[in-house]
Amino acid sequence: MPIETQTEREALIRLMSLAKYQDAKLSIAEDDTFKRIIEDIGWDSGTTIDIFIDDATGRAREALISDDATAAFIDEQTKAFTDAAARQTALSKIESVLKADGIDPEEQPFIAWIRNAWGME
Repeated sequence: MPIETQTEREALIRLMSLAKYQDAKLSIAEDDTFKRIIEDIGWDSGTTIDIFIDDATGRAREALISDDATAAFIDEQTKAFTDAAARQTALSKIESVLKADGIDPEEQPFIAWIRNAWGME
């Protein structure tokens, strides 16, 4: 099932932005995957996608201040996905960003947080 609502698109972009920072290294492969996914999901907002991505990146970086801030950010964003199919699609896209340069052990807790927020095991 595709990401259908603008609210889901925005939350996905914020979560993917946070995903890119989980291993403390930014890679071209992750960024290319991130951009490809954004092109695939579409955009329907009065705000340009570039401005939104800049804001999402800033918010994601602020969430890295502490585990509590990260957990709160993830909790806020995961609530945007109201059905299981959209959650699974979003998780797959987030994992695609992480897998682009190989999943680092530091990225595993991030995936676990998202899975936990969505009641996935």
